[in-house]
Amino acid sequence: MISSTAEDIKLDRSEFTTHVSVPAIRVPARDVQKWTKDPEVSKCLLRLPQIRPVQPDLENPKTEKIICFRPDLTPDKLPERVRNFGVISHEVVRGYEQMSTEEILRKLLPAELEVPSSFETVGHIAHFNLKDSHLPYKRIIGQVVLDKNPAIKLVVTKVANLKNEFRTMELEVMACAEGCDPTDFVTTVKENGMQFRMDYSKV
Repeated sequence: MISSTAEDIKLDRSEFTTHVSVPAIRVPARDVQKWTKDPEVSKCLLRLPQIRPVQPDLENPKTEKIICFRPDLTPDKLPERVRNFGVISHEVVRGYEQMSTEEILRKLLPAELEVPSSFETVGHIAHFNLKDSHLPYKRIIGQVVLDKNPAIKLVVTKVANLKNEFRTMELEVMACAEGCDPTDFVTTVKENGMQFRMDYSKV
């Protein structure tokens, strides 16, 4: 997954899956809020992007829930109420879907490269101004941006200065969603309650 050359980098989403063991308690489903609203308990709840601290109990899905706590907390660091109830170990699965664009690119790109995080959004188009050092990785960057931003269908980068007669941008497609025409830069922009159609390549 991590490589020193752009040609070797492949986006295998399954390789991002990690299993994290966290302390937890199994409680009746009807009592979940009694626990999560407790200030002492609340501050210890699991906080990971796209992961809920309250998870279904696969053994008793209709009647029980699993309340998960931060992985850095050992049972003796949890509130007395939790310790007395009975702490168990629960496995949380975190994968590609739960990771941010920055997290994914940080794992994919060489360590010495800064992760390009800012881009302009115009309708369904995301526009980067990539540095030269990022250009060899433009395809993988574009694909991750598509994956993590459902409203974006086309990812482009400016490849030249405004040198032509009409001083319009020269764009290169980094990634294109399935069903989207990579040669069509016409997009719809909403502003002040109105919609405008524009050819972004001629801006």
